[in-house]
Amino acid sequence: MRSSGLRGPSVPQKGQASPSLRRPYLTHSGGSTCLHFFLPSAEAMIRASAHWLPKATTVFVNAAEYRLLERVVDTSTLPEVIVTDGPRAAVVRHFGRQGASAVPPPHLPREVTGAGDTLAGTFLAHRSHGATTAQALAEATAAAARYVAAPSLPIPAPRRA
Repeated sequence: MRSSGLRGPSVPQKGQASPSLRRPYLTHSGGSTCLHFFLPSAEAMIRASAHWLPKATTVFVNAAEYRLLERVVDTSTLPEVIVTDGPRAAVVRHFGRQGASAVPPPHLPREVTGAGDTLAGTFLAHRSHGATTAQALAEATAAAARYVAAPSLPIPAPRRA
C-alpha cells in the first residue's frame, strides 16, 4: 500500500514509526490521502486497511484489485475510487457510483510495470491544479498509455563518460 498527499512537519518519516502508529495520523490529520495497492499483496493490504479506506480521499486499484476491494469493504463508503483495466476504460467511482470514464488511446504495450503509478501521479497532479475528475482521468489514462508504449531503459543502464 502506498500513500501520498501527506504534508507538514509532523508526518512520520520512513523508519520513525510502525505502520500501526502511522494509521491514526493518516485518519485524523485532516489531510488528503490516497492509496494505491500492488496486486500480489493487495488482498492482505486491503483487509489490513479496511477500517481506514473510507477515510482515504482517493483509492487507486486495477479491475482485479477492485473485485478484492468489493469483497472486503462496502465501496459505497469510499469517496473516490479510480479503477483501471489495462486498455479498457478506466472509471472513477464516487461512493460506489460511476462518474467519469476514459478509454486510454491505443498503444502497443512494451512494459506495464509503473503504469498504475504513472496514472495515479498524473491524475493527482491534474486534480491539484484544478482539473475536473473527467479531465484528470483523460490525461492520466493517456499518460499511462504513453508510458507503457515507451521503450524500456536498458538494465544496467549504460555509463556516461
